[in-house]
Parts: sequence; structure tokens; C-alpha cells
Amino acid sequence: MDFKNQSNALIQLKLLSDHNTHSILIDGVAGSGKTYIATKYAEFLGIADVHVISSNVNDIRECIESSFTLTNKILFIVENADLGVSSVFSTMLKFLEEPVDHVYIIVTCRNIQYVPDTIISRCSTVSIIPPTDDDINTYAKSKDTARFDDLHNMKLWKILKSFSDVDYIYSLNNENLNYIENTSIEWLKKLPISNSMWRLNHFQDNSQLPPEYKVRMIMEGSKNKFVKDICLDCLNDLQKTNIASHVVLAKFAFEIKYAVEDFK
Repeated sequence: MDFKNQSNALIQLKLLSDHNTHSILIDGVAGSGKTYIATKYAEFLGIADVHVISSNVNDIRECIESSFTLTNKILFIVENADLGVSSVFSTMLKFLEEPVDHVYIIVTCRNIQYVPDTIISRCSTVSIIPPTDDDINTYAKSKDTARFDDLHNMKLWKILKSFSDVDYIYSLNNENLNYIENTSIEWLKKLPISNSMWRLNHFQDNSQLPPEYKVRMIMEGSKNKFVKDICLDCLNDLQKTNIASHVVLAKFAFEIKYAVEDFK
């Protein structure tokens, strides 16, 4: 299934396959379908042997070393390399500098700013834009039409920004869905900072909750530009690999509690 947000990227990948390009960097926000279109590149090249690898040095090294014993065409997809440690790039760099004829590699990243120039310069770069609302709805219907009919009228549906958001929301029970749905900025103003941080990051049963969903709900429900700016800064900081999430949430809770007077 192809989506509007991926159409230009697929065109670029088809052109790159026509030139038998061995090294590609795909850049796009979380949940935009980077791994999916990377597998489409394998189809363009007629490659059946595809391996998806996490941004882990040992996994990357093991796959690269094993490739030298093979003679068939093979495609490695390294997911979200920008979230790994710096040695991940060092491991890939040696391979990119000395490519093997039958081995192809696609590196994906959420933020190209965290990818070294040495990697970028050795790859053809393809960018994916975030999914449109139509893309998200189409994907959600394709997974479970009945589930889509139940959920798409909820307020929280408006905060879904990616295909992985759909997967996550579909995985939740009604109690947890309602917990996100009923997020309110008022308790951030009333509770101690530590309590607010906990509630941003946990469900009522104390299980883990990705904090961006509650932050997005606060952003969606507020008409205050200052609140929206604080939420946007928080969401951007949560995506960064060099800032601990608890630091980001502490800053967010503090600013909402003490810096916002009219929070309606």
C-alpha cells in the first residue's frame, strides 16, 4: 500500500535503483514509513534477501561480516541510526567507504542533523514528509476498519501524526484511551512538579506512557499561543538524543505551572 507522503520518495528510489545505487540514507520523522519504502527499494532491484537491523554496533558488524561469505544480492536496512551511539556510524563508515558489489545498504534516520557528514556524503539522500491525515486514516482502516470506526471520532485521533501512532493507539485498552483523552492542563497547574512528571509519563496503573501523547493533547486543547509554544518546544526536545526525557518533562511541567497565567 502506497501513501501520499511517500510518493516522491518512491519516485526517487526507483531512479536510484535504475542507477544501481548501493548506499542510501532515508530521512523522515518517526512512523513515516522509512523501513517500508526501504523494502520497496529491494523490490525495485529484485533483491529477496533483506535484513532489518537496529542501530546496534554488534548487529551491524555481524551482518556486514556475514555478507562477505554470500554471493547473492543482499540489502541491509539500518533503522534510526541517529538514535544509536557514535560508534554505529564508525562501523558503517568503513563499509560505505569500501562497498561490496552484491551488498546494498539503506540507513534510516529521524533527524538528519544527528547524522555525520561523513555518512551523508557517501549516501544518496531521500526524504519522506510526515503522513497526511488521509494517509493516517487509510492506514488505520487497512489495519482494522471496526477499530477505526470506534476511535476516529475521539479527540485523541487529532493528535496522531504517524503510522506508528496508529499502531500504538490501537494497542491500548479503553481505560488507557480514556486516560489520554481526558488529559487536562489544570492538574499541571495544581500538582507538584514531580507528580506532574509522573502523570505525563505513566498510565493510572503506573505502566509506561510515551509523554508526547499527553503533551500533544494539551497542545491540541489549548487556545493559548504560549501554551502551544511550550508544548511544541517539549515535543521537539523529546525527539533529541542529547537531552534526557526527565529533564524535558521537568522543564515542561515547571513552565506550565509557573510561567502560564491564562492557560485556557
